[in-house]
Amino acid sequence: MKCNACGEDKFWSTTCIFPRVSFPDGQVMDAIRMAKDRICADCGVLGGGLHHIGCAYEPCPRCRERMISCKCGGVRTDKKAEPKQKLRLVLVDEARNEVETPTEEIAGIVMPVPVVDAIRELIEMTLLARESTDGYY
Repeated sequence: MKCNACGEDKFWSTTCIFPRVSFPDGQVMDAIRMAKDRICADCGVLGGGLHHIGCAYEPCPRCRERMISCKCGGVRTDKKAEPKQKLRLVLVDEARNEVETPTEEIAGIVMPVPVVDAIRELIEMTLLARESTDGYY
């Protein structure tokens, strides 16, 4: 069975192509992705992917009910979502002065740059450790 939007076979493609949901009031929200460790029982999308249009299990990003039966009237689209307000992270130093900290977004999570750098370093160390074991864990 083919998806009406992407034209792919529903049970052989990893994701659909329309990443957002448009509502009658003009609001545009990001579609909710499938949980990473699951496969959708209706449309077959893999974890982390977007449900195919018309999927019985696709949740509405506004009310979290199933889109096919919710009252929000959302329709999948490729329109851009409204820009999100930039998060301003302020820390307090030893002298109780506010210090604005630069942030970076990774995987949809806004974090202070020092935290992002630490995560990248841990990932790099993990990859190096895996390489040094020659494929044996």
